[in-house]
Amino acid sequence: MPPNFHKHLDRLKGFLRALRRWSQPRHAIEFRHESWFDDEVADCLRTYHVAICQSDAADWPLWDAVIADMVYVRLHGHEATYASGYTDLRLRAWARKIRLWQRQRNDVHVYFDNDAFGHAPQDALRLIEMVC
Repeated sequence: MPPNFHKHLDRLKGFLRALRRWSQPRHAIEFRHESWFDDEVADCLRTYHVAICQSDAADWPLWDAVIADMVYVRLHGHEATYASGYTDLRLRAWARKIRLWQRQRNDVHVYFDNDAFGHAPQDALRLIEMVC
């Protein structure tokens, strides 16, 4: 959702009802405005079996809730959205979370979108080494 798209629960429910027609692939929604970050929205997503996309970026807040058996993380660049690389310290923190989610039997998917200066492939390789 764009950062200026504020919480609208009825619209979300309508979308999720329509989305239910496609049971595969599994779904996650990336909220970029913190008005969505509450129990009411989490319960709604849980009802429809849709995960929260954890989105790390410099330009919008991170909702780090896990409400489904899938965790989907988008790493856009913590310091500069789409442009900054991740430090070892930040990647180690993500690696700890990923290992915890895996121990909890969640499917974990991580997508690096910090590719403006080519950081994504190297950050992904470093994170894989830290998780394994």
